[in-house]
Amino acid sequence: MIYWQYILIFAVFFYAGWNLFRLLRKIRRDHFHKMAVRKLLIRCRGSHGLTYFNSDVLRRTADFLLARRNKTTHRALLNLACGKTIPASACLRHGGRETDALLLEVLSAPKPDKRLPPEERAVLFLAAGNKDAAEKIIEELPDKNLSRYARARKRFVQGWLFLRDGDMLSASNCAAEAATLFEKERAFVEEAQALLLNGTVYRLSCVEDVAEFMFDAAAGIFRSYGDAAGEAEALGNRGMLWTLREKFAEAADDFAKALELSRLSGTGELEAGLLNQLALLNILQKRYGEARRCLNQSQKISRGLGFVSGLAFSSELSAHIFYERKKPDKAAAEAAAAAGYYRRDGNDAACFESLYLQALALFENNETEAAERILRKLLSAAKKRRTSFHVASAYNLMGLIFLHRNEADAAKVWFQEAAALEQKNDRYTGAAADYANIGLIEQHKGNIEQARKNLETAIACAETFGKNNLSRLLNEKLKKLKI
Repeated sequence: MIYWQYILIFAVFFYAGWNLFRLLRKIRRDHFHKMAVRKLLIRCRGSHGLTYFNSDVLRRTADFLLARRNKTTHRALLNLACGKTIPASACLRHGGRETDALLLEVLSAPKPDKRLPPEERAVLFLAAGNKDAAEKIIEELPDKNLSRYARARKRFVQGWLFLRDGDMLSASNCAAEAATLFEKERAFVEEAQALLLNGTVYRLSCVEDVAEFMFDAAAGIFRSYGDAAGEAEALGNRGMLWTLREKFAEAADDFAKALELSRLSGTGELEAGLLNQLALLNILQKRYGEARRCLNQSQKISRGLGFVSGLAFSSELSAHIFYERKKPDKAAAEAAAAAGYYRRDGNDAACFESLYLQALALFENNETEAAERILRKLLSAAKKRRTSFHVASAYNLMGLIFLHRNEADAAKVWFQEAAALEQKNDRYTGAAADYANIGLIEQHKGNIEQARKNLETAIACAETFGKNNLSRLLNEKLKKLKI
């Protein structure tokens, strides 16, 4: 009987010792992993606001190197902790792990390789700004047999693609699932990127409290890894959120902190983007001189780096400044430049927005024929692409152009097209303006009953979310019409 007691005591101590060994090894692995993450994040910053990173292969590599007790692997592990992947990659190849070796090398020099898993190639294309190539890969990648990490990668790419297409609900669902899966995989850098994506979706959807929570959580993760550029990106997004809320002082504070962090990290493209956002903040406060100073700084940095996205946004904001200052000719020129940059960058939605702004400026300058040509090309191109640009705005402007030419029947057709699209996309304020224009056309033609019906429809659209200045103005027009 006493022998069984000795065996039981030995088993208990052996089990405790084995678990202690595993715990110490996990702590050691996580320590080297975090050191490697800190160093490699500095080298992995993407040029389009996205960072290619792979926590999964880093953790597998640390496990592999810790399990080999020789000087070569220990030296490779120390190099990895310093952000040098070549020795570790050589060890992986020697151990027959070719795919892991390739993934590790990609961390230092991000570029797509046909030998990489498809979800990783998609993320690399996304980081490089080539969303079409990323979409093609993801569409052909089934969920079946994907690991949890690979499925999270797929959802992350899908989230960005849905955001590009203006499908906010699908984008949010994909980003949320990606963040949850990354958290389970302890891939915290990727989780922070997914939180940033989800925060952006909620910001654009005006769900401000949730967006703020997402940005704060992402900033906290980046801060824990000492990633100044990632934290700056999160703070910049939160600054845009404050701007949306018209809390300009809070926005200015976040932009100032973000700019300081971006300069500390030496990420010029991020700094150029933040200066553009600060310029937008100044435009909204009608501080055009300060906005121009920020844009000049941003353009200088962007030109030096060949940063097309930064140049595009700078030109678009410059166009808005000239438009607000009643200089439509200069506004049209800047908008045309912005459209050209966006076209080069593959950003269709922003390109269409800039073309619309160019047409609007030309219309204000009484160059209606030039404005019409641009709008017809815009509408033709927009029909062939999925985009978040609201085409109804272009139809509305076409209606105004024909109304300006006293071609009321043609103008009415354009306004009707615009109103139908606005209602389809739940943009009831725009639909209200379109129906009001149709009502005024009918009134001018002497069709009082039709004018009344269209004004009533306009009021119903304007009051979808309650009474406002537009609905009060339309009600006054309707009362005068009945008199």
